[in-house]
Amino acid sequence: MGNSCWARWPQPRWGPRSLLCVPGYRGVMDLFVGPRPLVVMATELPTTPPESEFLPLTERYRENEYGPTYWCDVDDLLVEEWPHSAIVVTAKVPAWQAPLFTDGAGEFPERALREAGLSEFDVDELRDGRPTATSIDRTWGRARHEVDTAERMHALPVTWTDSVAGLFGGRAMAAFRALLSAPGERRRVFLQGG
Repeated sequence: MGNSCWARWPQPRWGPRSLLCVPGYRGVMDLFVGPRPLVVMATELPTTPPESEFLPLTERYRENEYGPTYWCDVDDLLVEEWPHSAIVVTAKVPAWQAPLFTDGAGEFPERALREAGLSEFDVDELRDGRPTATSIDRTWGRARHEVDTAERMHALPVTWTDSVAGLFGGRAMAAFRALLSAPGERRRVFLQGG
């Protein structure tokens, strides 16, 4: 869905580790530039401080094949609130796994998926969802009928409740926390996607 990195780029004159590139997956684009973004991100390149080593870099990636580059100061994201937030997340899974997501409003069924024989990698891949407005109850009615009549490997949408921190995952949250604790007046997050 997008392209970028977690790499720590060269330190600018205004503080170490002051820039973080966010991958445009795991629902990141929807959280930042969807219909109800967590924070409004800018698309005009930052000009403060003007001598920033990152300006040529962001200019190079601006409006490339992955779409525009969005950015904001990390403090505007309120990262410390993310573990306490609640959002509904959706992904597609093979029909035989859909009942494990029950009413679609509970937590991600990691334990049930592992007990069903999925590897850690497979479970992590399934968790790669996007925010959505409503949950899908796979325990009864039409949604259950879809499960019962679908071929075993037919992809069906499921939902679960997660936090923003959970949607990003541990690696991303560690990077955000490192950026928050880094010295420097201007600590920014750039997001690139299409």
